[in-house]
Amino acid sequence: NIDYTYMIYNSDKSISYRSGADPAVVEFRGEYYMFVTRSHGYWRSKDLLNWEFVRPGRNWYPQGCNAPAAHNYKDSVLYVTGDPSGSMSILYTDNPASGNWEAIPAILHNLQDPDLFIDDDGKAYMFWGSSNVYPIRGMELDKNQRFIKKGETKELFNLDMPKHGWERFGENHTDT
Repeated sequence: NIDYTYMIYNSDKSISYRSGADPAVVEFRGEYYMFVTRSHGYWRSKDLLNWEFVRPGRNWYPQGCNAPAAHNYKDSVLYVTGDPSGSMSILYTDNPASGNWEAIPAILHNLQDPDLFIDDDGKAYMFWGSSNVYPIRGMELDKNQRFIKKGETKELFNLDMPKHGWERFGENHTDT
């Protein structure tokens, strides 16, 4: 059981909403790390049962991460994305237990719910999307050049209710 962050939204200042959505769990050097939305830090565990909160030092997202993604690159570097400002700075460390991260300055913008993927061949990709209007998109990144965009953004697939059956949002899946 872990503690959650509570946020007060401008829509109704008298209501405090628990924020702990979008968990991303990754194994790194025999330990597990969990990143969740709007938490000003992250958790680590050796057994997926007992979790310890890690309060990050410099270079962490000042508003906490939003819909984070984590990627273990060959057990040598851990990358995290999820800047709530929408400018996708990528953070990395070779020692996540320390709470110390380095930042690759924001080079990607307006990415909702990102996922960084680095293939075994070293090629890096970013996938993102969270919309009932816009498609899931992807692009190749140059890992050796601060993850700058390499090539064109590709629209991968749109919502297609008859084909997939899972695209409806809201209570009872009735929102469009």
